[in-house]
Amino acid sequence: MAFEALSLVQEYYPRIDAGDVLWVVDLFDEQAVYDRASEIHRGRAAIQLFYSSHRKIKVTHSDLNFWQSGNDVFVEGHFDGVGDDGSARGGDFSDHWTFNKAGKVILRRTSLFTGSAEIRE
Repeated sequence: MAFEALSLVQEYYPRIDAGDVLWVVDLFDEQAVYDRASEIHRGRAAIQLFYSSHRKIKVTHSDLNFWQSGNDVFVEGHFDGVGDDGSARGGDFSDHWTFNKAGKVILRRTSLFTGSAEIRE
């Protein structure tokens, strides 16, 4: 594999915590799907709109554990942050990333152990 899926996913979390939306969106294929706790974003344009305008929660990720199987990378960790309304948000999560052969994300699925209300604005 010419790209390092695991390294890209490991870099994602500090990048998104810092608000580096352009780097983050570039990870995704044009036809990618992001299933964010049952909120579906289809295509890179929709994913870019989500990250640049609709993702209001500000978080820091911690206690991250990563593992890879083929073109799939799995992550478990914790996030703490603040919602758009100023309320404290946090909880444990898992992410499943699937890459195509070109090194772009074709599917990202986020699951929250606390329920999806923690990430709603």
